[in-house]
Amino acid sequence: MKFSRYKGMLLAVILISAAATLVLLEQLPETIATRWTQNGEVTAEGPRMLAVLTSLLPLLAWWLIRQAPSVSSDQGDQVKHPRAYAVTIVFFLLLLIGIHWLIMLYNLGVVIRSDGLIKFGIAAALFLLARVLPSIKYGHSVGIRTPWSIASESNWRRTHRFASVLFYLTSAAFLAALPAGGRSSFWIGIGALLLTVMAVYLYSYFITPKEERSA
Repeated sequence: MKFSRYKGMLLAVILISAAATLVLLEQLPETIATRWTQNGEVTAEGPRMLAVLTSLLPLLAWWLIRQAPSVSSDQGDQVKHPRAYAVTIVFFLLLLIGIHWLIMLYNLGVVIRSDGLIKFGIAAALFLLARVLPSIKYGHSVGIRTPWSIASESNWRRTHRFASVLFYLTSAAFLAALPAGGRSSFWIGIGALLLTVMAVYLYSYFITPKEERSA
């Protein structure tokens, strides 16, 4: 999976989103809400033209990403971890578009529980992280870098496979907690995430031979 395969498709989605924003612009109030609480109380506002700017942010990000290889002598993660790079960039751009349309729909009168969408977004991010972890190669700055995974390629591979399974489960925990609503569902997900991080660290430690743990 390479990001270059999706550049054209992403550009089309971004341009369609921007065009739809311009079509609906006159239907927005002169002052739009840009941030609100889970109860719908507006906490930040701005002029209607902010909607145009937020629709163009993904286009700016897309352009900057395209320029990255040309301004760097080492393409870094794009070359070393093409799958992880592609998944991360695609998710980031779609997230920007999603945030823009969350603002648009709210100001068009469509009632949306943003807290639920945020938790769903976290679950999606964790799912994608779980997908790419096993493909991250040993010896680079990207990945789960415990003292023991850095010291051993075998430990690195096993730790990343184990972490992948746990992050899938953590993503599922966030989704399963959604019906609970409010802070309780958030803390269920956060609790699962903290347990995952601790479990991965301990796993990396315990699969290391005893004589190598202090090395």
